[in-house]
Amino acid sequence: MKYYPLSLNLAQFKCLVVGAGKVGKRKLQTLIKFNPLHITVIDPVAVLPSGFLSYPFIQFKKKTFEENDLNHHHIVFACTSDIELNSTIANLAKKRNLLINSATKPEQSNFILPAIIEKKHLTISISTHGIGPALAKYVKNEISKNIGPEYDLMAQILKKIRPLILKLNNSSEDNSKLLNQLVKTLVPVLKKNDFQTVAKLLKKILPTPLIPYVGEIVDELKN
Repeated sequence: MKYYPLSLNLAQFKCLVVGAGKVGKRKLQTLIKFNPLHITVIDPVAVLPSGFLSYPFIQFKKKTFEENDLNHHHIVFACTSDIELNSTIANLAKKRNLLINSATKPEQSNFILPAIIEKKHLTISISTHGIGPALAKYVKNEISKNIGPEYDLMAQILKKIRPLILKLNNSSEDNSKLLNQLVKTLVPVLKKNDFQTVAKLLKKILPTPLIPYVGEIVDELKN
C-alpha cells in the first residue's frame, strides 16, 4: 500500500490521543511541536506529566475510552497497550471518516507517521509506506548527515523574499527561474557562513525593486 505524502496545518485540527503510556507520550511530544488547535488525552491509569499539562491546548481525562470521546475530534491516535481496544477505536473512527493512527496494527490506520528531520524552517519526511520503520530511521540518519544549517538559512531567506517576488506579478515561469537560481547560488555560500557574499549575490540576482530588502534579510540571518 502506498500513502500520499501530505503536510497538515494542525492549527485547524482537534486531536484525540487514547493511551498516555510510552507510545502515547511520544506521539504527544511530536504533536506539540506543530501547534494543534486542541489535544485531548485519555487514559484510565497512566498519569500525564505536568510538563504536558502546561500547554493550554492539552486536556487530560483520566477515564476509559467511550465512543462519544471521538466527538468533535478530527485526528485520532489509538496508543493503548490493548490491541483489541485499539482495533475498536480504529473501526469507530473510520466509520466517522476521521483520521486514525493505530499503534498496534498499522494496517487499521488510514494514515501513518513518517520519520522526520526537523529544522526551524525545514521539515523532511521519510516513509517506507509502513513496510519498515527501521529503514526509515536509517535513511533519516543518513540524510541528516548532509543537512547542515545552510538549508535552514536558505529557507529563512525564501520565507522573506518569496512573497515579495510574487507581489511583482511576474509570470510563474519567471518566478520559478528566479527562486531556483537563488537556491542554487546561495546554498553553497551559506554553508561557509559568508554573509557578505550572500548580500552581494542577492543584489546581483534580485529584481531592482527588491534590492532595498537585502540588508534586512542578511541581518536576520546573522541573528
